[in-house]
Amino acid sequence: MTQNTYLMDSSSAIKPFNEALVTWQNTYGRHDLPWQHNLNRYRVWISEVMLQQTQVNTVIPYYQRFMDHFPDVQTLSMASVDKVLALWSGLGYYRRGRFLWEAARVVMQKHHGIMPKKPNDLINLPGIGQSTAHAILSLADNQPFAILDGNVKRVLIRYAGLKTPWQDPKTIKKLWQLAEYLMPQYYCREYNQGLMDLGTSICKKSKPLCEQCPIQRHCQAHIQGITHLLPITSPRKPLPKRSQTLLVIKHRDHILVTKRPNSGIWPNLWSLPEQQIGQKDQHSIPKEWVISSQTLQNIKHKFTHFELTINPVLLETNTQDAEHFGIQGDWLSRSQINEYALAKPIKTLLQKLL
Repeated sequence: MTQNTYLMDSSSAIKPFNEALVTWQNTYGRHDLPWQHNLNRYRVWISEVMLQQTQVNTVIPYYQRFMDHFPDVQTLSMASVDKVLALWSGLGYYRRGRFLWEAARVVMQKHHGIMPKKPNDLINLPGIGQSTAHAILSLADNQPFAILDGNVKRVLIRYAGLKTPWQDPKTIKKLWQLAEYLMPQYYCREYNQGLMDLGTSICKKSKPLCEQCPIQRHCQAHIQGITHLLPITSPRKPLPKRSQTLLVIKHRDHILVTKRPNSGIWPNLWSLPEQQIGQKDQHSIPKEWVISSQTLQNIKHKFTHFELTINPVLLETNTQDAEHFGIQGDWLSRSQINEYALAKPIKTLLQKLL
């Protein structure tokens, strides 16, 4: 059977595929995740956004803290963005946290405080794409909408034996067609949860456990013996490298932090003052206010599109009057670290120094 006919003409395989997956999910899938209790669209939405490019075990404590503070869309919309980002601190991809806050305000203004139950209404909210919208509605309301997150892409690529790079727009289009084609009208929650769980626990990136897979007899990659070769990934270009010097201005048991602008890296988060490009001196603080200076070990941090080398310079000062330095910010003690929305590498550095 050719790849194309397998994709479009295998209606006889749909029912066995769905039944096998749902049966496996009911027996071996995950049923006790925090967002699977007291199911509603708000709770699923928060979990789906947190789970984007982040593993479940990492997300769970963040999700629980977040829900303790913001149990519904109204409380989230009324919070300050600083409070939301502080609870998000450490999860990375901070725009996700800001989008949650912005979307909650839109839900209050345009949807009377009720999370929308139509895909297009959800997709029109900040930070929600098609797959996330479909996941919210299928998992919370058992509606028949196909999903296509990273794990599901891998499962379907192997199932269909797709030999084109998974990032290719044509591949993504085929995957959406296949996902919608296979989507059952019943047991939608179990089916989509099963796809995600299968990708996490069985159809893993490396060393997939094919012998334990409930759909192996329908899987073209398994049939052809090429599971280990799929998905195909386009060669990655080396990440551009950037460097930045940050000033760790310390007075006794406090360190000066400043809030970053709306654009650039870590938008709206608290960080350390930057040394200005082209500045001749090691720092801009008058020497009479500096007790000692020390260059700390650099920190490498990868973003999606570049790799940043942070060069921290520790400056011990004899004053806590930031106006002397021409810097607007807050003096942070160790007990306050978790109250501020700090970028993860900055938070780690402050915890060590304080």
